[in-house]
Amino acid sequence: MHDSLIDPAHYHEFAHQPRDVAADWWGRGSPAAHLGFGLSHALSYLARLGRKGGDAGSYPAGVTDADRIVIDLRKARNWIDYLIEYAERGA
Repeated sequence: MHDSLIDPAHYHEFAHQPRDVAADWWGRGSPAAHLGFGLSHALSYLARLGRKGGDAGSYPAGVTDADRIVIDLRKARNWIDYLIEYAERGA
């Protein structure tokens, strides 16, 4: 459901994901700092579950309140899954 909202195509326009660049820049000296960076993104989605309004970048028409909550939970999970993979690589 709504995978393009969780991992949109414009996230993949660069050779390197911005979060991977951040891992390289900030995580090299302090993996804990990079984990905090990722956790802050996950937390932002959890704290604002379904609250994104009608401004630019909002959900498309027809998305229900329940859909918004699920989408935001999946976005948070996307960040948490990334952090798990980062830690497993030996962060």
